[in-house]
Amino acid sequence: MAWFRREAPSISTEKKKNTGETKWWKCDDCGEPMHQTQIEDALYVCPKCNFHDSISAEQYFNILCDNGKYMEFDKNMVSVDILEFKDIKTYKQRLAEARKKTGLYDACRNVTGTLDGIHVVISAMDFAFIGGSMGSVVGEKIARAIDRSAKTKYPLIIISKSGGARMMEAALSLMQMAKTSARLTKLSKAGVPYISVMTNPTTGGVTASFAMLGDFHIAEPKALIGFAGPRVIKETIRRDLPEGFQRAEFLKEHGFIDIIAHPNANAQDEKYGLQGAWIVTAFGIDWPQKTSNPDIQKKQLEKIFQDLHKKKFNAVFFQVRIRADLAYPSSIEPFHEYFTGTLGKAPVYDPVAYALTLARKYGIEFHAWFNTMILRGKHATKSSASIPTLWETHPEWIDKRALQNPNNPTAYLNPGLPEVRNYLVRLIAEFANSYNVDGIQLDDYLRYPTSDFPDENEFNKYNPLHLSLKNWRRENINTFVAELYDTLMTIKPYLRFGVTPVGVYKRQDKEPAMEAPTEVYQDSREWVKRGKCDYLAPQVYFYTGTTTPDDRLARKFNPDFEKLVIDWGKNKFKRHVFIGLGIYKPKIKAEWEKQVALSKEAHADGVIFYPYNETQSISTPFLHRKLVPPMVWKSTQKPSKLTHVSSELVNGGFRISWTKPKSDYRVNIYRKNISQINPFLQNIYESTVENLELQQNEVIELTTMDRYGNESDITEIIVK
Repeated sequence: MAWFRREAPSISTEKKKNTGETKWWKCDDCGEPMHQTQIEDALYVCPKCNFHDSISAEQYFNILCDNGKYMEFDKNMVSVDILEFKDIKTYKQRLAEARKKTGLYDACRNVTGTLDGIHVVISAMDFAFIGGSMGSVVGEKIARAIDRSAKTKYPLIIISKSGGARMMEAALSLMQMAKTSARLTKLSKAGVPYISVMTNPTTGGVTASFAMLGDFHIAEPKALIGFAGPRVIKETIRRDLPEGFQRAEFLKEHGFIDIIAHPNANAQDEKYGLQGAWIVTAFGIDWPQKTSNPDIQKKQLEKIFQDLHKKKFNAVFFQVRIRADLAYPSSIEPFHEYFTGTLGKAPVYDPVAYALTLARKYGIEFHAWFNTMILRGKHATKSSASIPTLWETHPEWIDKRALQNPNNPTAYLNPGLPEVRNYLVRLIAEFANSYNVDGIQLDDYLRYPTSDFPDENEFNKYNPLHLSLKNWRRENINTFVAELYDTLMTIKPYLRFGVTPVGVYKRQDKEPAMEAPTEVYQDSREWVKRGKCDYLAPQVYFYTGTTTPDDRLARKFNPDFEKLVIDWGKNKFKRHVFIGLGIYKPKIKAEWEKQVALSKEAHADGVIFYPYNETQSISTPFLHRKLVPPMVWKSTQKPSKLTHVSSELVNGGFRISWTKPKSDYRVNIYRKNISQINPFLQNIYESTVENLELQQNEVIELTTMDRYGNESDITEIIVK
């Protein structure tokens, strides 16, 4: 049956009916009833399930415009039945009924007003008028709103809520797609921003024209957004569609939507995100600086952690193995000389144990960072005062070229030797057994140095599968990662294990950058595919755009940062990706804010600054405190709640105390205030917190968090 012969409407445009004598509202999604004033106070969003109720254009204007004040223009435009269209009713009758029922002239209204003091032009569609369909009047009003925005230079906001083109106007309605799109091209050339807000539903010709041409796209949660409906597409291609197809969340995941708008819709985005820094102990780059005095070293390190906490960092990656020497006591390798001035001489305290204590004190995750295959050259390696160096114990493990050229500053271990891989697994396992850290990280030196590495003998001896040389080298690294991961998971399964691979996995442009899998045999994505790595933190130490002329002259080629992070974001394989930012390079530091934003847009799960020292000149690297994303592939079980929670006023600040179900659980503290984008206050390991700047009778929410990042149910307390 043709659609125009239907005897009953397929989409109801009636207003939601009240129940009973007083005005009550019932959620269409969860069925929760509440008084009309409550839903109005909640801006027509169900407080229980976050469902967005369908509202009128006028309600949008009242919400968005300062003090609900606005001026409407082009109000009296009306559609005419130029084609004398008729189904079971004439188009003229349908227009008259819609005007009488809604009090509207057509399905779109235009206003000017201010939003937080900024002059704006707003065009809002109203689904109550013939399903918000776009006919000639709607297209003309959208075009005039665009013209008004271009003339006044006021930003344009279009709120779409439509079933698509108005078929009663046939080709005339379809022409509005081209008209509005052409006008938006002129607006873009004029440099005026356009924000497209897509509500439920936004379909058909509206989606295929102005709704998807914004500079910034915002959508309601679960909004249906697409051209043809999912049922039509499924019947046409005769295939099942992906779960959530054409819903706002699906489109955001695939890059069509920038943000899902709701007081809590982006809570996951705002709540979680690794905000990290690498603390470099190699040669005192970050710490310890120019002293072997243990008391001064401790003061330096506490100052670093105080600064990290103040700037809302939530994770540090602390270098514990430098060049086959260590920042902690071990029975396997010597101490790094920058702690005492002598290689192999231990300080009077344990630097890693002290750093871990500070991390717990300031609520920061502690990840131990190991350099693996790299070590200092023969002549650059000093004589150890205690445990002998690898140059003394196993020179046969080291790149033959380093033996032939002892003045080279660096050398590499041979990844093709099983004894090298076993040695490194044993070394890192010793550390994991000794320290209660949150994670283990391997540096980008987990690779071959060059493609001409001298390993012919090992290739012939340790290649039972008769792999090609390139595949054999890649598999040597893959095997080491898998063996280490399996070993660590038997020791402490909650450890977050990751690697910081070379920033270019696959070239995204013509710049001659080194590709990790093909040139140094580091196939990092294979590790996550095999489930042997919890995250990758690629060192994308490049600036945005193409190589500058000066850099090209110096043969310092720059693959575009933005293209690289998009590639990393698309290849996460259900694990986390944290983008490494090399702010020691001036061009990168000059655009660090842009790089953080681009990383987030590319769906990275956080960023790590290298090195810490360069963050000191950045006053506000992060706006909010966040939690490191949970490892849901390892565990999703909720920990138990806090018990015996109490508060008291102490010296002008509030102290909150509690009992934790397990000693190694952390506690998250939140303000209960839904108007805040991120109400997260603190993440701590202790059983009490003091000097919180709170208000009397303020409600605080507390959760426990296990080592996987899972949170318990909320425990509330009224601060008194």
